[in-house]
Amino acid sequence: MDFYEKKNIVVASLTAAIVLGAIFEQSSFGSKHIANLIRTDHTDNHSSSALVENNNTLEEEMYAVNLIIRGKVEKIGENVKRDANLGNRANYTYDVTPLTIKVNEVIYGEVPENKEVTLLQFSKVTDSEEITMLNEGDEALLILSKTSDGNYWPYMPKEGIWLLKNGKIDSKTKHPLYQSFKGASINDLEKRLKQAANNKIRPFTY
Repeated sequence: MDFYEKKNIVVASLTAAIVLGAIFEQSSFGSKHIANLIRTDHTDNHSSSALVENNNTLEEEMYAVNLIIRGKVEKIGENVKRDANLGNRANYTYDVTPLTIKVNEVIYGEVPENKEVTLLQFSKVTDSEEITMLNEGDEALLILSKTSDGNYWPYMPKEGIWLLKNGKIDSKTKHPLYQSFKGASINDLEKRLKQAANNKIRPFTY
């Protein structure tokens, strides 16, 4: 089986997951459904199959990441409908809330001259205890993947958002690669993420 056949299988599987999710979760989203939608909404074609939950190193984990920043939620926009990008296979939209993030520090990647980026956040979730929802004024370390229209998603719903309070960071992630950073200084995680992003490698499972 060649590279393109593998990729088509991955895309088909993700599409099926999204469509089934749409049938059973018309108005709200759980973390697994959100992860599937995020996987289909990236600039890079390789991103969907790089976003897996069993990467063994942070260098693999960063493969689909375009931007890592420290920022603050300046504004919460009005909810909008977003297309799930399924082409002619299905017509499906979902609700997102655009957040204006003021960038205080760039750890990896590039940002516009005005130092602002738009982060997309799902408007309705079913398991808010598992997913970090940002509010106006929140400060966070954000690990992001870029969309085709220039916005950003957290690269994964839990792993991509680290709230900053009193110089310490925390996330709802249960990924083994991140556990030692919970409650640690933000500088420790920033340093490690920068190193990993600058030396990213294709995941073994890709």
